Amino acid sequence: MPVRRIRIEDIRVDDLSLADDFAFRVAMKDNTEAVQHIVRTILSRGDIIIRRVRVQDVQESRETHEARLDLLAEDGEGNKIDIEMQKIGKRSMKWLVKRSVYYLGLLITRTLHKKEEYSRARDAIVIFIVDRDIIGKGRAVYSYSLRSDEDNVKLKHAGARIVIANGTYSDDEGSAISEMYRDIYEKDLGKCTEGGIGKGERKQDSEKEFAEHHRRTLGRRQAAGGKRRKSRGKDNHCQDYACSELHHFTDF
Repeated sequence: MPVRRIRIEDIRVDDLSLADDFAFRVAMKDNTEAVQHIVRTILSRGDIIIRRVRVQDVQESRETHEARLDLLAEDGEGNKIDIEMQKIGKRSMKWLVKRSVYYLGLLITRTLHKKEEYSRARDAIVIFIVDRDIIGKGRAVYSYSLRSDEDNVKLKHAGARIVIANGTYSDDEGSAISEMYRDIYEKDLGKCTEGGIGKGERKQDSEKEFAEHHRRTLGRRQAAGGKRRKSRGKDNHCQDYACSELHHFTDF
């Protein structure tokens, strides 16, 4: 599949939504409040406290496929939560499942510190927020964990879970998850329901932050004489200088 190229000068802030990868990462960087809201809403758990957030967390090895996690969060108990903003397009259910399982495996390897007993391994959760109901049952969330093949009993203490969040879900009751999905796909980063993702001020700050980075990146590119350089990975959305600058901006 040919790689889609993006020129930074063609990007308009008012065309973006949080469903766009880099807009999502810019908005969520250091924003534990917003990430906590997303996790609590999707998992229907009001007790989760997010302590730390990393964007563009790269899992790489010389012998295995590189993975670039959109957003890696850690709660107060050390459990790892990966949140991926995924545009499905023509991709298949098999592709989504295989990628989810691969990411879960990578996450699990980070739930145990060196020399710790296996019983101390933390939980690992991978959440894919997708732009169409690829499973097709009309639910807001599809959650999968390890269960017995014989009697469908959940395996205790496994702590491994894959969640497919159906971003197209909407209801007439104005539920929290329906409102959150609406915020994510809103094509104006300055708009947000009160008490929603990061609240209005944070999203407006993110819009200004992205616009300022847009200006700085253009200046650097002009100073470099429009020089292009390739970025790593087949799955990146672009391979030119401008977009690699976006990736750099979201790393820390």
